[in-house]
Amino acid sequence: MKTTNVGLAEYKISSKPDEALVILGLGSSIGLFFFDPRTQVAAAVHVMLPAGRDEDAHPTKYCSSAVPFLLAQMEAAGASTEELKVAVFGGATMLSTGPTSLLEIGQRNTAAAADALAKAGLTPVVSDTGGSKGRNVALEVATGYVTVKVLAQPDRVYADLTLGPEVGQ
Repeated sequence: MKTTNVGLAEYKISSKPDEALVILGLGSSIGLFFFDPRTQVAAAVHVMLPAGRDEDAHPTKYCSSAVPFLLAQMEAAGASTEELKVAVFGGATMLSTGPTSLLEIGQRNTAAAADALAKAGLTPVVSDTGGSKGRNVALEVATGYVTVKVLAQPDRVYADLTLGPEVGQ
């Protein structure tokens, strides 16, 4: 299977059944994965921050602008936003300097992603956020399966984004 890496503040869209969209090193950043099971169009975006002043110039850098931007790109690629399934990953607390630290960017990113999805009328079928460890996440375009790898933990595989729970549960 061909893997296509999605870098920080980047997005990728695919309808190739032999491809997996991969985000490596999700720490406090957010990985949003979109999948239309009918058309098998998949997308991933690796978002850095909750919001910013240059959202028009860099829409995939911020949660607030990445969701509407990616929805438009998905529709242009033939996906139906009515059947779209969404999964959210990341938002870890990688640097903790106290209980009320302004550096809690992972929590802020998670909240901003939830808000942006809600504004678009979308509810994630999978949300694997928080904690203190980074994640690597891959979405198989052919099946909609998502694999999450976290250091020193067993892999978590989520079946087709229409189902939600982990495989084997």
